[in-house]
Amino acid sequence: MKMKVNSITLYYLLVLLLFSGCSFFQPLKEDNYTQRYSLPGTIPINDTLFCDLNEISNLDWIEYMNWMGKVYGGGSKEYEFCIPASFNYFDFGNCHINFLSQFYKYPALRKMPIIGVSQEQAKKYSKWRSDRVFEHLLIELGKLKNNPNQTSENCFTIERYYEGDLDSLVIGEKLEYYPFYTLPTYNERKIILSFSDSLFQKNYRFFKIKTYSDFLKNHPHIYCDINPCKNDTFQIPLTFIYYPQKWSPLLFHIRGNVAEWLDNQNLISGGSWKDTYQSIMDKDTIFCDSRNNYTGFRNVCRWKKWNN
Repeated sequence: MKMKVNSITLYYLLVLLLFSGCSFFQPLKEDNYTQRYSLPGTIPINDTLFCDLNEISNLDWIEYMNWMGKVYGGGSKEYEFCIPASFNYFDFGNCHINFLSQFYKYPALRKMPIIGVSQEQAKKYSKWRSDRVFEHLLIELGKLKNNPNQTSENCFTIERYYEGDLDSLVIGEKLEYYPFYTLPTYNERKIILSFSDSLFQKNYRFFKIKTYSDFLKNHPHIYCDINPCKNDTFQIPLTFIYYPQKWSPLLFHIRGNVAEWLDNQNLISGGSWKDTYQSIMDKDTIFCDSRNNYTGFRNVCRWKKWNN
């Protein structure tokens, strides 16, 4: 008996074939999650260190604030601590533009990096992100019951998970390792910078430039030396953190666009839109002790073993 294979049957057979070697048919397991779980937003720098492809965006920050408002309340000190600073561009010309603290909510700016946050705010976000990613992983592994009605008294945190406060929701034995998102240290920054430079050296032709020397001369990957008040008409000096999918192996805006907070006290790195290319290349890290309109951040992540 011959089986008729129509176009619809053929389509599903192809889909089955394509996915048969993927993680769709190889679900995460308790004994392989640190190797197989893709830490959201990151790429591996080495065997233990992962780094965000892009800066934390306005949309990322909105998600964070919405969660804090829902769990702690819109008038809580926890929510108030999340609000970015107001700032202005008075120093750059006659356009004299003020941005209120709600600038990050503008729909047109949601894929731009968050600015106006302090080093301590960036660290608080990193801790919150660790909690949310680990919570999602546990639910995906079937190791935690989902709690859609979390409050400040029972919301998921890594500490509550390991210290037994959430045992009514935990299924089976606790996992040994958890994702630990932080700001990069000065030493990690040097590793990331070297890794990023090597990626651009291998892939500079993505920018349709013939030689690597021309690439360095024109530096299309470094967004800098921008005057937001050009011709006395205000232009938002930041650029979007979006690139074509084919460029995904690259780490974007490691230099330029916005400077980035490091974990070391009062240190930022990479330069920003307001700096010259030469100053960015001459000095990667500088002192900073306040929120401003040119500094954001990105996270790094490692798998960390719980130890009281």
